[in-house]
Amino acid sequence: MPLNSMPHQITNNPSRDELAERVLHSAKEEFLEKGFVHASLRHIVAKAGTTTMAIYSRFRNKEALFKALVNPVVEAWNEMFIDSLKHFDDLPDEKKEVYLMQTSHTSMLRLLDFVYEHFETFQLLLDASYGTVFETFFDHAVDLEVEYTLRYMEAIGVAEQYKDDNLTMLLHILASSFFSGFFEVVRHEMTYRQAKAYVERLQVYHQAGFDTIFHPERYDDNGQQS
Repeated sequence: MPLNSMPHQITNNPSRDELAERVLHSAKEEFLEKGFVHASLRHIVAKAGTTTMAIYSRFRNKEALFKALVNPVVEAWNEMFIDSLKHFDDLPDEKKEVYLMQTSHTSMLRLLDFVYEHFETFQLLLDASYGTVFETFFDHAVDLEVEYTLRYMEAIGVAEQYKDDNLTMLLHILASSFFSGFFEVVRHEMTYRQAKAYVERLQVYHQAGFDTIFHPERYDDNGQQS
């Protein structure tokens, strides 16, 4: 999904809002190309056709510019993701296992749709956010997934079987693996159709693996179904 490289139209007497839009457009291009750390305010203002002083009248610093670009999407993602986790968590315990596959599939496709509605913002978050508070975006998603997976395991009565193991670390590794794979659709700029097929297959793969954790009684010590 290539970045729009058309030059931003510059007017002689832009309004305050037009100037902010111009600066944000220029900043997004700069951050996508160089990442936050190496992005230059001087280049941003030059491409926007304005001055550093004009930027500081609206944005406190370079990180404030980055925040203006990504924060609304991060907040919406977090709300959507947490809502989906809570919706499943609120199901009666006896129904959770029945609806696990269906709910997980629906939630992942909703998140994928959201990613493709804000594709360049996710490029910024994944590959340009180092040096900002948003560099922990990925870790936050993993932590939420671990928290609610533990709650699910407690609900179905399997968590106690792992009381002598470092279950939290295991789930952290597995959740990190899943989200790393999920966000490869952004890094490889897949089409939505490619991404949907890929994410669905990725989810089936991970759910098959999680079955060995959720139902250890079904498998022998070598991971073979008994």
